[in-house]
Amino acid sequence: MYKQISYSLMDAERLLELFQTKPTIVDAPGAKPLKLGDGVVRFDNVSFAYDERKPTLTDVSFVVPSGKTVALVGETGGGKSTILKLIDRFYEVTSGSISIDGQDIRQVTLDR
Repeated sequence: MYKQISYSLMDAERLLELFQTKPTIVDAPGAKPLKLGDGVVRFDNVSFAYDERKPTLTDVSFVVPSGKTVALVGETGGGKSTILKLIDRFYEVTSGSISIDGQDIRQVTLDR
């Protein structure tokens, strides 16, 4: 019983530390809510790296038209999941831009 209580207290402490962590991605000054229209997603020369020494994406450009489905296919570590994380703004692009309905996602609020 003591062991379970001890582990629970350690887990609660870790959770508290997580809640106190400041986010690295924040709203830009003057950011406005995303206005959804057709839902066109555009990657324009997007580059990103988790580690500066090893780029994950380099100059990626594509457009996903409204109502279409796009499959991301490639080897493990090729950046497929990273593309989705960038759209959701878990990370910021190193260069280039991502836009939804013509709005750069860095200029819209994080709350939807």
